[in-house]
Amino acid sequence: MDAFEIRVHGIGDHDYYSALGRPEIEPRFGRSEVAKAPKPVGHPLKLVNWSRTSRGLSKGLLWYFAFPFTLVNTVGEMGRGERRLRFAVSTVGILLTISAAAWLIVFAETILKVVPLPGDDRLISQLISVLIPLGLAVTIIRRRPTEKIRSRWLNVVALAGFGVFVGIFQPAQFQYTGWLSRAGRFDAMTAVVLTTTVVTMLIAAVLITSRKGRAYMAAAALLLDIAMVAMHSVSSMLRMSLDWIATWLSPLPAGDAPTLQAEERSLMAYFDRAEIVSSRLDFVAVFSLVALIAFLIAAVSKLGLRFPRDKRERAEHLHNRVEKAPELLAGVLIVATILMAAGAALLVLSAEPLLTGGSRHWVIIFVNTLTAAMALLIILRHRLPAMRMVMGKSADIAGFWPVHGHPLAGGSYRQDALDAITRAVGTGHHVVLVGHSQGSIVCAWWTKLYPQGTIDLVTCGSPLKSLYATYFPGHFSNEFFTTVKTKSPQWTNFWRQTDPIATAVSSARNTELDDRPEVLGHSDYWTDPTQIKWVKERIAATLETNPASGGCMI
Repeated sequence: MDAFEIRVHGIGDHDYYSALGRPEIEPRFGRSEVAKAPKPVGHPLKLVNWSRTSRGLSKGLLWYFAFPFTLVNTVGEMGRGERRLRFAVSTVGILLTISAAAWLIVFAETILKVVPLPGDDRLISQLISVLIPLGLAVTIIRRRPTEKIRSRWLNVVALAGFGVFVGIFQPAQFQYTGWLSRAGRFDAMTAVVLTTTVVTMLIAAVLITSRKGRAYMAAAALLLDIAMVAMHSVSSMLRMSLDWIATWLSPLPAGDAPTLQAEERSLMAYFDRAEIVSSRLDFVAVFSLVALIAFLIAAVSKLGLRFPRDKRERAEHLHNRVEKAPELLAGVLIVATILMAAGAALLVLSAEPLLTGGSRHWVIIFVNTLTAAMALLIILRHRLPAMRMVMGKSADIAGFWPVHGHPLAGGSYRQDALDAITRAVGTGHHVVLVGHSQGSIVCAWWTKLYPQGTIDLVTCGSPLKSLYATYFPGHFSNEFFTTVKTKSPQWTNFWRQTDPIATAVSSARNTELDDRPEVLGHSDYWTDPTQIKWVKERIAATLETNPASGGCMI
């Protein structure tokens, strides 16, 4: 039997050879660089690159607009068979779908208020209000028709009902002078934002107070809150950007031609051109910032986060806090919710002054700056390395789960990655399968499902225990780890105390790596001498009996 090593990288934008390890960069002179290549491993080696698959799925802009739905889809995988969580996923998923349809209607109304319209303006507004939700419903029906997606038809029915209601009744035309009104009319879209956000937070509060599965329920509550806040804050800034662009490109001076006026719109509130801000919707990003600040304050206080100057002490402290997070996350969210509610109340009390506060008001300046920055980041998202890295890693984490929880969630790379490992392993070989970080999750999942030949699983820098077993216990249960151990009796796990997410795994043979004097943290497992020695010994033991090669010598 021949033997070889297969390496599977973690999250991030990886090229084909990144799993060989980082090259050593010599001191730089001028603009050119000289690097020493990592030492050859001396045995047959194959490299599986699933980063390019993930980038292919998340390359388009629509994947990131679908990110709130992808978060809901991820929450659906946290508690298999948990009735309360299934209800939360279905309900928040439907609220997100309705919110998306409402924002699309508002986008259209924003553009049409500066574009000349032929015919009956009110009829056009009503048609738009019906056709946009119905178009989204058709998209849900036609997308992945063979996959079993929970709540697919609930979302379709909700969209159809919402579209018909908005088209017929046009809530923005309701005569109303109470709270959430402008110029004697109901501020319908602000009501949609407020209602969906409050309901989501109430559902999250119920999950937080659950005694069963407190850690993953709290994580589910956090992701649901993030999904709804992200939906409204990004859409708010996008609407403002569209308002700017439409106004700049409009061939018509204000008021010189029939456009979609406030008296015909279905969702967007009354707009007075004399005012600085056209809608309360422009301030959603401010509320989102308040929520972020509240969460950061709660996290620092409840988790006991410190920021020591010493790099090793800082890394070990972060590792310890990640281990403690499951016990403390519910408390963090409770404190954050209280702080956020207080901050939001202060903003609501000053809502009217903000609407007419003048162009120099700090909130107006902040909203305009944030909107311009978001528009620029969207345009340059593939040209800014930091932006590409953040967005890519987000796609790698959320994209592990196939689309089951919401029909509009972004696609998953998991099956493609599993198929790639299957092709690399082939048949009749002794394989040392090494996965780093997220790659270790893919490798462990493959080992459970696709045993072929003799597999020695190696996980390094692995979040199997710290993240996946903690927050996805239905999938990464004791049975899962027992099955993986049975199919790979030599399963070995390498980790470091300075790695924030890597821990020992109970079912594996654990080896804690010493990264002194340099603090390596989550990096450079591929070139660690202890890990390399273990793999070499497993390969050599097989090749001594049969020197035939099963891969490329590197």
